Amino acid sequence: MKKALIVQPGKSGDLIVTTPIAKFYNQRGYDIDWPVWDDFLSYFRAFDFINPISCSMKFEKSYHSPNNRYTFGNGYVLYIFDKIKNMITESNYDLIINPSFSFGRSALISIENEEMVQKFKSEGRNWIDQKYVLGKVPLKERWNFKWTRDEKREDELLEKIKSYSKKKYGSEKYSLIHNYQKGFRTDSIKDLENPIYFSYIEGYEVYDWYKVILQAEKIVCCDSCLVHFVEVVPEFKKKEKYYVGTEEPHRNEYMRNIL
Repeated sequence: MKKALIVQPGKSGDLIVTTPIAKFYNQRGYDIDWPVWDDFLSYFRAFDFINPISCSMKFEKSYHSPNNRYTFGNGYVLYIFDKIKNMITESNYDLIINPSFSFGRSALISIENEEMVQKFKSEGRNWIDQKYVLGKVPLKERWNFKWTRDEKREDELLEKIKSYSKKKYGSEKYSLIHNYQKGFRTDSIKDLENPIYFSYIEGYEVYDWYKVILQAEKIVCCDSCLVHFVEVVPEFKKKEKYYVGTEEPHRNEYMRNIL
């Protein structure tokens, strides 16, 4: 088979958004290599069509943490792109898929990629659309997100959440909340029964929350990994959901989720 490499080292939301791009090319005869921060290697256990590659670099895996921010000043984020550039130089890839942008001085992020940000903003398009344009994949493929389910993990996690809700509220009923911080733009949402805050639990990936999401009374999502998963799973379509948007200071059409 032909070989392709994807330039998108994380974080969780970006991986979920771009995984269907990898599937698109795999179905067209490409073996897919995907270098990532080590913290995100476990995400790929549900995708046998992707070969994740360790860059021997960690990036704190916490769905929301004060320390989980890109650090440009010391070159930490840029360094992983240098490593990926070396992989490209040393390997004979037939295709480089690069949907990344806004990584400052990285040599792998082209001027064209960065200029497209301003173009999409002016046209009222969004960053997810941009990733698919850069990947040269039809946007409709965004909803072709398929993973290999692990029902044992799903059941374990569901039991943890129900037990926690029972202990805290005296009921196994719960609403699932994903916020940048507690109370972020949720005050206007009425009747949030027994809120359980979504966060990283070691040993479980976002897709392992499948049954937890299905059984939630309501789902509240900020613009992060959970909303990107909820958006593309057909079984969640009829769930009562609230989207509270992004913490980014420039809240415009470009930063919105597609929904």
